[in-house]
Amino acid sequence: MKKERILYFDIIKLLALICVLVCHYMRTLDFYQISYNFKLLPDNIFSIYTGTVGCVLFFIVSGASLEYVYHEQLKLKTYFIKRFKGIYPMFWISFVIFFCIYFYIDGGYNKNIPRWKIILSMTGFDGIVNSFSSTFWTVGEWFLGVLIILYILFPILKKLVDEFPYPSLAVSTLVGVIFDYTYSNSHVDISVLFIVWIPAFVLGMVFVKRIKRVSNCLLIVSMIVLTIFTIFDLNFVYKMTSIYFVGASLFFILVYLFQDRVEKCGGGGYIR
Repeated sequence: MKKERILYFDIIKLLALICVLVCHYMRTLDFYQISYNFKLLPDNIFSIYTGTVGCVLFFIVSGASLEYVYHEQLKLKTYFIKRFKGIYPMFWISFVIFFCIYFYIDGGYNKNIPRWKIILSMTGFDGIVNSFSSTFWTVGEWFLGVLIILYILFPILKKLVDEFPYPSLAVSTLVGVIFDYTYSNSHVDISVLFIVWIPAFVLGMVFVKRIKRVSNCLLIVSMIVLTIFTIFDLNFVYKMTSIYFVGASLFFILVYLFQDRVEKCGGGGYIR
């Protein structure tokens, strides 16, 4: 039996995608020293880098979408095959094309990089590992590697959320905050660590499992949070902790804005 499509999840994914694509486009212009008279989007939204806002929204809605689709039953074989088909074919095509382009431009590949690391590229983890050591990183951002890990962890997280929804969210968030305030590697950005994104992913799952709709009270709290982060310079709130507050608040506001309007559209099909 097919589930009704939750269109506002797709809308939030689209907004998240726009944030990420625009930021990458503008940074590319900066890298090649191409001047422009205006920015398509500001560099920061609610004191958070705009691209990061897109990432946290995508992680939240990804957890929500998977929980919605596999709310009643999760068959591991079917689940992993679907995730595999949804990621790797397009990723491999993109990697091969751009690897050939760069191979031609650079006159070969970097022979100082061990060839076995091509495995990291073929599995989508080269973007993450490239933060620690050189890889044949071409098109796979750290985001992809983190998303793959979250997909792998989803069956385990689902069992925890099914049994202990709010404790699971509280514990994962506490772990993320502890990492945020204790992480000291200045050479590697904390955002490439998958563990700090688990709270966002679990939040989406808990939303579908228990919260389901955004009340007026939750909307007001979310608006207050975003206002505080916009007006005040909260230096004592570290990076990932700020992302948790802003990401959750923005997600709730967007759901509130679209939940009643788009549900009337109906439509069938599973969320991907």
